Amino acid sequence: KKNWDTLLVECEEKQKALSLYQIQYRKDLIKTVASFKKDVTSFRSTYERNGPMVRGIPPREAVERLKRFREEYEVRSRKQEIYYVGEDLFGVPHQQYPALDMTKQELGYLGTLYDLYVAVLETIKEYEEYSWTEVPEYMETMQKTIDSFAGRCKKMPKQLRDWPAYGELKKKIE
Repeated sequence: KKNWDTLLVECEEKQKALSLYQIQYRKDLIKTVASFKKDVTSFRSTYERNGPMVRGIPPREAVERLKRFREEYEVRSRKQEIYYVGEDLFGVPHQQYPALDMTKQELGYLGTLYDLYVAVLETIKEYEEYSWTEVPEYMETMQKTIDSFAGRCKKMPKQLRDWPAYGELKKKIE
C-alpha cells in the first residue's frame, strides 16, 4: 500500500512536470512555425526575383538556378513535414503554405524542361566526340535517342512551350 501511494505521488509530480514541458514546447512550435512562414515568404520572393523562371536568362544559368532552388525547397519541405507532425502532436491547427506549394509545382515543371535540356546537351556533346567513321554503326541508336527526346519535348506542359529554353531545346532536337 505504501509503495503504491509513493508511486502515485511520483506519477502526479511527473505529470505536472511533463505538462509544463508540453506548454513550453507548444509555445516554441507556434513561434517556430510563425518564423517559418516568414522564411517561406522570403524564399518565394527571392525565387521570383532570382529563380529559374526569371525571363531572359540563358538556359544554362536557369539550370544552375533550378538546382540551387530545388535544394533550398527540399530543406523547407522537410521543415514543413516536421512542423506538420508537431502540429498533430500538440493539437495545433495545420498551417498552409501556398507559396511553397506553388514553388514545388513550378520546380517540377521546370525540372521536366531543364532535365531534358541537359540530357540533350550531354548527348549532343557525346555525339560530337564520335569520329565520322563511327557514326554509321551508331546511327540507329542515335535516331532512337533523338526520337525519344522529341517525344518527351512534345509532351511538355503547355506553360513551358513559350519559354526560350523550350525553343532552343526543340531546335537542338530537330
